Amino acid sequence: MKMWNRTHLIPQGNMGLKMLHRTQPALKLSDVNPPDIQKVIVEHIVRNEDSALQVHTSLRLRPFSGHFPKSNNEVDYETWRSNVELLLKDTTQSDLYKSRKLLESLLSPAIDIVKHLTPESPLNAYLEILDSAFSTVEDGDDLFAKYLNTMQDNGEKPSAYLQRLQVMLNTTLRRGGVTASDLDRHLLRQFVRGCWDNILIAELQLEQKKQNPPTFAELLLSLRIAEDKRTSKASRMKHHLNISKPRVSSYYQSTYVQSEEDCNPSQPALDHRSEIQNLKKQIADLQSQLTRITQKDSRKVQSAARPVAPKQLSLQHLKGCTTAEM
Repeated sequence: MKMWNRTHLIPQGNMGLKMLHRTQPALKLSDVNPPDIQKVIVEHIVRNEDSALQVHTSLRLRPFSGHFPKSNNEVDYETWRSNVELLLKDTTQSDLYKSRKLLESLLSPAIDIVKHLTPESPLNAYLEILDSAFSTVEDGDDLFAKYLNTMQDNGEKPSAYLQRLQVMLNTTLRRGGVTASDLDRHLLRQFVRGCWDNILIAELQLEQKKQNPPTFAELLLSLRIAEDKRTSKASRMKHHLNISKPRVSSYYQSTYVQSEEDCNPSQPALDHRSEIQNLKKQIADLQSQLTRITQKDSRKVQSAARPVAPKQLSLQHLKGCTTAEM
């Protein structure tokens, strides 16, 4: 048996040779895509799906209405504006998608002033109108002067104070009050100047870092670590002292001084009821005497003020005249 061009000749007795054509077998999936290549493709697809999901979830904007004071679920305009800038830098989404996300985050009255714009309008058109209505009108120099006068409030943590400085400094940067290359230097200088916790500043050696200041993220992390250590140590100290501190027991001791009457049981004790009755009787006597005196004085006053009758006046007058004639 010989094979020519993949054709086999098979003897079939008197029928002669029967030609049988054999087709080429189909390739298996494992021959085309080995398991290693399949694994790489699946991991690539899953990774891309996860990244797309993360991008989609991270583009959610907090609501902004423009009301003052704002409600708890809203943010101020500067915070909202910073989130929108991140949305603008996202190159994976279309402009129409960005405009829709921006409009979804706006509430009345902020959304009322941009209703005349179409969805195809660029985001800069939205931001220009919103900036003119809600953004600060102070220039960069005024904002920087205000930034330099910002101190730590009473009860405010150093980390919270640093974040407040960062927000003000970013606003000053947008208004041209500072340059981007000097942000870290200005941030550290003002924090050291306005923070009242000198012990924390000395622990972190922030005075020595002014020439080579850390970034905002590095400085914030170091402050939070230091604050957490302090809180943990204070909690341990309070727990330890409350357990080891001995309890103070107080006892009441009274002293009774015996009088002579108590020492002599044969002598009767003073009856308080009779004493009270005697006092009441004396008060009643005094009131009666006072009443009599008052009545007597009132009768004297009435008699002195009583007018003389006309008859009495005429008789007295006649007696006086007769005496004068004699």
